[in-house]
Amino acid sequence: MALPDGCIVMTGGYVGGGANDVWRSTDRGASWVRQTEHAQWAGRSRHAAVCLPDGSIVVMGGRDSTNAVLDDVWRSTDKGVTWTRQVENAPWAARDSHAAVALADGSIVMMGGWGAEQYNDAWRSTDQG
Repeated sequence: MALPDGCIVMTGGYVGGGANDVWRSTDRGASWVRQTEHAQWAGRSRHAAVCLPDGSIVVMGGRDSTNAVLDDVWRSTDKGVTWTRQVENAPWAARDSHAAVALADGSIVMMGGWGAEQYNDAWRSTDQG
């Protein structure tokens, strides 16, 4: 995702299982610096992440290295170096492959995805996840 200062941040992904590293580029992706090798959240792939207008990053849901579907939400205010859990079990069903967007008012809209079933719902947070 792109942060307000123009840098790009990449979180997690699949590298033989869910990863929980965070990388940042300040030159449009030409070079990358690792922000953290092991974020406080469980390694995951197929998660959603957004950048809020205040520059904080929110990571939600996904699938961990044991293939379990997740419903937690994490936030970083320092470009992905450290993370704070916003909620351990969100009110929405655990899911992966969902979409999320941050709106100009700072709210987050998360929609769809897969978990125990296919989800065609939408959820909104007005408190940074």
